[in-house]
Amino acid sequence: MPYTAAGLGLQPGEVFGLKVPDVDFLGRRVTVERQLDEDQTLVPLKTASSYRMVPLPDVVGVKLAEHVKRTGR
Repeated sequence: MPYTAAGLGLQPGEVFGLKVPDVDFLGRRVTVERQLDEDQTLVPLKTASSYRMVPLPDVVGVKLAEHVKRTGR
């Protein structure tokens, strides 16, 4: 989580709301479109401007790929 949050500039709820299809490893970008709330429920983002695509730095991409390979999620 620290690499993802810091490397992508996401809030913790946004990090925990990511799904594998949100990460475009070849296009090197991540789509942010949901978050995990305090009740551990996936919910929409709070504002329209919160929906965005962010660049995927190499170091974050490697860490995410390792995580997906290890856990399948």
